[in-house]
Amino acid sequence: MTIVPSARRASGQILIVLLGLLSMLGPFSNDTVLPNFPHIESHFGIGDVRMQQTLTLYFAPFAVMMLLHGTLSDAFGRRRIIVLGMAAYSAAAFVCATAQSFETLLLGRFLQGLSAGAGIVVGRAIVRDLYAGDAAQRALALLMIIFGIAPGVAPIIGGWIGHLFGWRAVFTFLTLLSAALCLLAFVCLPETLPPSRRTALSFGSIAKGFVQALRSARFVLLVCAFGFNFAGFFIYIVSAPVFGYRILGIEQTEFVWIFGPAIAGMIVGSYVSGQIAGRVNASGTVFIGYAFMAAAALFNVGYHVGHPAALPVSVLPIFVYTLGLGISMPSITVLVLDMMPERRGLASSMIGFAQSGFSAVLAGAVSHQVYENALTLALCSLVMGLLGFACWLGFLARLALRLRRARA
Repeated sequence: MTIVPSARRASGQILIVLLGLLSMLGPFSNDTVLPNFPHIESHFGIGDVRMQQTLTLYFAPFAVMMLLHGTLSDAFGRRRIIVLGMAAYSAAAFVCATAQSFETLLLGRFLQGLSAGAGIVVGRAIVRDLYAGDAAQRALALLMIIFGIAPGVAPIIGGWIGHLFGWRAVFTFLTLLSAALCLLAFVCLPETLPPSRRTALSFGSIAKGFVQALRSARFVLLVCAFGFNFAGFFIYIVSAPVFGYRILGIEQTEFVWIFGPAIAGMIVGSYVSGQIAGRVNASGTVFIGYAFMAAAALFNVGYHVGHPAALPVSVLPIFVYTLGLGISMPSITVLVLDMMPERRGLASSMIGFAQSGFSAVLAGAVSHQVYENALTLALCSLVMGLLGFACWLGFLARLALRLRRARA
């Protein structure tokens, strides 16, 4: 991989692995908890609809803070924001682990949402600080491979911890994990944004950056494409307790049936993205990803129109969809970050906001409308993918228009 001259002190792939570990905290925040929903519901005497509030009150602040993590890192440096974010998350997870009421648990989840996104948002900016061109796509692909492991292993870990020690032990695990990541970041993470390249932190500066981003139709369409693409898969994450227990009939320790295909698809797709970087341009790579996502979503709907949910057929589309997602995401990420080279933290924040904002809507307003039926879940995934593809086509149309005007 080619590293830009201004950051030769970075430790190459070892640093990407570290960033990948830091980015895993977001998925771990939910995916370790999901298999334990029935036990938390029973403990506090609540229903599954109210239990969804633990997702909504996590994703809402998560989405808002996505807008600030990157912006703050543009002003104060990358390393400081990650270290503080991990420390704050550890305290929030401890609140959840010791909660004596459901309201306190919701408070802890809210605080987790405020801090969990620092790793992935700032991590993307660090990658683009260090790498340029095809090397950036390869580095982001490696980051996505590591990040993609989390949705697969987290529910297995969470399911077994909850099975053996109870649901509070899951949050204790998250407390210790984030504390370890905080220490690791403090000791090992280099600073990739020197003071000379930082932006002043003021309301005017922040507002100017967001206005600049939102005034670009190409930027907004590309960010929305990223968010909708991810939402087509994420509807299965937020619906996992009902989809797993009621529709597929799996046990608490068998959530690998849902998350296993997801992790495999994301890893394989990200690997393919890294391998074809430099051979296939970004646009071609994204179209390849959409081909897989479309095939998965259409098969998913077609099968469940005439058949009840069954293993393994009902989870095969998850593998194929995330395969396409893994192929397309690194290229889309590089395109977004390159549109704002002086504010990569802010650009990464916008990616995260779209991803987590759509996730919050899915968790709070959509999932309980569709999660009781495999067909409605499949249709929701198809609609999200189609919206993402429409945004991608809109981006290409705006880009072509801009190029024609430049030649005129």
